[in-house]
Amino acid sequence: MISPKNYAVIKEACDIKAYVKNASKVEFQVKAAEDKETIVVPAQNEGNLYTGTITADILAQIGRTSTGTVTLVADGHEFGTAKFINFNKDADVLSKETFDNFEYYYGNDGLLQSKYGSHNSAAGCSSSMSLNGTEKVEGDYSGAFNYTLSFKGSEVWTGGLGRVFDADKTDFSEYNAVSMWVKPDGNGQKLVFQLNDDYEAYLTDFVKGTNAQYVTIPFSKFIKKGTTDEAIDAKNITNFKIWCNSVPENFTGQKDDSGNYTVSGQILFDDIKAVKISDADLAKADSNGLIISDKPLEGQSGDTPDNNNNNPNNAVKPKKEALVSVKKKSSNKAVLKWKKAADASGYQVYMKTGKKGKFKLVKTISKKAKVSYTVSKLKKKKTYFFKVRAYKTVSGKKTYGAYSKTKSIKLK
Repeated sequence: MISPKNYAVIKEACDIKAYVKNASKVEFQVKAAEDKETIVVPAQNEGNLYTGTITADILAQIGRTSTGTVTLVADGHEFGTAKFINFNKDADVLSKETFDNFEYYYGNDGLLQSKYGSHNSAAGCSSSMSLNGTEKVEGDYSGAFNYTLSFKGSEVWTGGLGRVFDADKTDFSEYNAVSMWVKPDGNGQKLVFQLNDDYEAYLTDFVKGTNAQYVTIPFSKFIKKGTTDEAIDAKNITNFKIWCNSVPENFTGQKDDSGNYTVSGQILFDDIKAVKISDADLAKADSNGLIISDKPLEGQSGDTPDNNNNNPNNAVKPKKEALVSVKKKSSNKAVLKWKKAADASGYQVYMKTGKKGKFKLVKTISKKAKVSYTVSKLKKKKTYFFKVRAYKTVSGKKTYGAYSKTKSIKLK
């Protein structure tokens, strides 16, 4: 398949192309996600070059998504799939301080794994990343580091899973630490959080427990392997990775007569970001270089060193939301669309029935990138009114922006 490629952005009608030999029938199959309805796009050929068109109508059927797929099918056989296509939207971009918050994978483990890469493991060991929608500190998901270690007399390892930062987001010199929410598994194996492939901090003692807490690691505590005092240069941090190594003395499960064992576990991460903390908090680092707390450290900032937005009493309210459209989707459904608010954590959708009705909250959306919502179970010959507002969550407290202008729709 010539186009599209993985992670493509398609916001308007366009041609898609493939080079196919010796086929009597060629088509493209388009989906909003792997488990969604298939839309067939017929292909016309000039010799071995086949072209199909994703029309405006097809884009409307697909909707907004970052998990779209386009599959080339020739004579009933699949010959390649372009994945994680952004239909009707730009690709999501994390803010410069954010290492990961696990919200921009939209519950799709495949998209997450495509960003974190393949594991590097000793024989009999393995690891992977997945999304956890049950245990998290904010938003809809945390990231789960799943591992299996098979110890047979000498240290074994697995991991190397992480993200590479965009080239224009590698200077973290305005920050002095990395903060993350971590839920350990109690296995006490050697958990390594690594920057730039060589600079490491160890959470081994922390993961002996099972209580979820914030772990803040000063950049000065990321020490290069093989040295005792060479710290990371915050002006050039290009990636982070997660590793896990065996620690036999910490394993309390079943071992064979030679002390060998196999252990599987899951450690959850969320809200991983660069922060600026006070000198007093920097001094709280323990012998492992970690600052452990039940809440984010006071004065912690993920925007600039000078802001105070993580203090809920000083949080800036999001701007007034703009409800763009309310349109009929089917006989009993309407779809709302609004503008993305850069300073929001999420949105609230309100509805009332008839002019004399009262507005009621019908949906809270915890993804700031999601800017549409479909309302169902509406009745014919009724007029419905809608408004939207953005909210921002700081240290567990929500502040709200002004409501959008009201828009209405009557289903006939």
